Amino acid sequence: MRAGLWSLYSRLIRRMPSIHLFTDKISYQFRDHESLISWIKLIVEGESKRLGDINLIITSDEELLKINKIFLHRDYLTDTISFPSSVGDRISGEAYLSLDRIVDNATILGVDEEEELHRVIVHSVLHLIGYGDSSDSEKLIMRAKEDFYLNLRPV
Repeated sequence: MRAGLWSLYSRLIRRMPSIHLFTDKISYQFRDHESLISWIKLIVEGESKRLGDINLIITSDEELLKINKIFLHRDYLTDTISFPSSVGDRISGEAYLSLDRIVDNATILGVDEEEELHRVIVHSVLHLIGYGDSSDSEKLIMRAKEDFYLNLRPV
């Protein structure tokens, strides 16, 4: 009987959705880690989706450019690249965010770096959910959703 309970517990643990925030080859400390995770859950649930496993990795321009070249065959800088692995309405995947782009864009836009980080996070999560931004109409939808969820972000 105990072996059966342990097996059930092990299966449940493996199926529990999770959100992880990582850094790669940079030094960055997330402010209020738990609030960010709660906010990401709110974004997923706000789109009537279920949470799967989401990994957000903050890295450098150099690393994101490598990813862009290798996986997307593009040779330019970007603020985020998302790799959805969702099944049905359970949202899962990885998103890589460039801290260098976030800092530069914050300066250009005249906003706080953390505000720009939050914009890129919500943008990345929306990509994992399935929203695109290739056409003008997709960009309008993406921007409206970004603005909506930014108003719900942790302060």
